[in-house]
Amino acid sequence: NGNDMPVGFSSGTVLAPAFPVGDARRFTVQGGRVRVEVAAFEGLVLVPEASAHAEITPAKVPANGESEFVLSVEGEENAPTVKVAMQLPAGMPNVKAVSVPGWNSQMAGRVITWTGGRIPQGESGEFTIRAQVPNTPGARLRFPTVQTYGNGTIVRWIGAPSSDTPAPTILLTAAVSVTPASGNEQ
Repeated sequence: NGNDMPVGFSSGTVLAPAFPVGDARRFTVQGGRVRVEVAAFEGLVLVPEASAHAEITPAKVPANGESEFVLSVEGEENAPTVKVAMQLPAGMPNVKAVSVPGWNSQMAGRVITWTGGRIPQGESGEFTIRAQVPNTPGARLRFPTVQTYGNGTIVRWIGAPSSDTPAPTILLTAAVSVTPASGNEQ
């Protein structure tokens, strides 16, 4: 074809899709030659492309206490995200959705739905809730989440941790005991 490029390649730069943590390889195709650049990133953890884009933080909270959680949802489609619905685990009383500018929240049973806002492609939206978590140290709580785009596409983040669409989860750690402060007695 006269351009000396291998079939399926064009000029440009592509990051290697899989490489060990702490090692990034950049492949540049120029004039039919492939140049490989390797850079080490100390302490940098690279997230695989198929990682979850509906995540909840923190990843761990003490059991039997009130906690604040942030659901982060990334816009991955050409259309903006226009609706996010998250199902709460059973046994979480006193749930409150924190107001998010541009979004309306509604609670129906164990489901919180946010509508009215927009998360453009490549950006993330954050939705905060406060809730009492159960007294079950070691339990992993699942927060199945459904993301709806303006073009009608629906992504269900409801799968197992190893799936392409895992449900956001948190781990309950040992409950924190509060010891009353002793006063100075005279």
